[in-house]
Amino acid sequence: MLGDLSPLSTPFSVNSMTRDLIVNQQASYLGDFLKNDPSTVIGNVVISFATLRGFSLGSGGFLVDGLQLGSLVNDGRVSLEAFERVDVLKGASAFLTGLGASSSLGGVINYVPKSAKGAPVRDAYLQFLGRSNVGLGVDMSDRFGTDKAFGLRVNASARARAAA
Repeated sequence: MLGDLSPLSTPFSVNSMTRDLIVNQQASYLGDFLKNDPSTVIGNVVISFATLRGFSLGSGGFLVDGLQLGSLVNDGRVSLEAFERVDVLKGASAFLTGLGASSSLGGVINYVPKSAKGAPVRDAYLQFLGRSNVGLGVDMSDRFGTDKAFGLRVNASARARAAA
């Protein structure tokens, strides 16, 4: 609606948490790294509770690439491997998304999914999540076809408790 603006030029507060931050902080769930934003509170539990600037976020306050997908991502335990970044848009101006106006006075949390970029991606990673708790994942993407018009990105991970 506002066009291509830099975050400093927008009429609302935007806090983007990038893939690099997610990886460097070894965050497994949204609540793990939203601790970087003091005005945001979310629980890592099945029953979702989240607040932005003191206002409760309903299911309309959680978006995936700008689209409201109901209760699909309003759980604080949503795994972050499939997302490139998470944008926290705070303030009443976040209604510019056109979604969640009745249930999200504090703003919205927008998950931006990974997509196939110009350069191929070949990543494998091992996570140590705690004593006897490990994870393994792979992230691969490439573009193909005439003028590289089609892209494919595969993102898979698994976590398991090792026998102590």
